Amino acid sequence: MTSRAARIRAFIKQWAVPFAVVWTLATLAALFVPGDQLPSTGLLEFDKLAHFVLFAGFAGLWMVALGDTLPKAWLYVIVLGVTYGVLTELAQEFVPGGRTGDPLDALADALGILAGTGAFVLWRRFNPPSDGATFDS
Repeated sequence: MTSRAARIRAFIKQWAVPFAVVWTLATLAALFVPGDQLPSTGLLEFDKLAHFVLFAGFAGLWMVALGDTLPKAWLYVIVLGVTYGVLTELAQEFVPGGRTGDPLDALADALGILAGTGAFVLWRRFNPPSDGATFDS
């Protein structure tokens, strides 16, 4: 591994968990923005796409943070990510602010989790870590 590649890998390892935590908290905040403050696009699909992207990012970042060190990380990320998505939709029903839970949002969340996790697994299959770390799929 070149010295530059080693520095990039060290930077990613150092910042992966903090960045995943920040993404998780930002996702939580975004999901509870009061309904009257959301942009009115008139496109139902935009909302589902936003959920998909937020949760794909969530899964991908947690896989980068944990995928090479935690055996079966993909399973943890999927279970915890889908649970997180469902719980946020349920909470939207009970927290004041003009938001309502939507089963289709939870589905978009779950599909995003699967996409983010799957993208990492595929990437890691074709780009194994060169520093001796193992990826247990």
